[in-house]
Amino acid sequence: MEKKIVKIYVGEEKEFTARSWENKNYDIDEVIKFFEYAKKEGATHTQWRASCDYEGCGDSCEVSTFYNKVESDEDYEKRVINETIKKQNEDLEKERKDRETYERLKFRFENE
Repeated sequence: MEKKIVKIYVGEEKEFTARSWENKNYDIDEVIKFFEYAKKEGATHTQWRASCDYEGCGDSCEVSTFYNKVESDEDYEKRVINETIKKQNEDLEKERKDRETYERLKFRFENE
């Protein structure tokens, strides 16, 4: 298993209204300040998400700022342990369901 590249989010997410009928404007200095802060905190990328209202018109968009980094040795070890435990639990649950199915079918066909 290899180390993953993880997103580290910086600062707060910013939401912008996109409803054309609201005629909402944003002060460019406020937007620049948002991105300057994120850059100062180490952000190198943005992630935009848009949402639409029930008619399909633009409703809003949110922007998050982040940087990518390779997970630390400690985070890697935690992830590997958690994934191993999760896999073991999934295997046990599958085994349990298979046994239930087996017992149900065994009972059904033995009593015909």
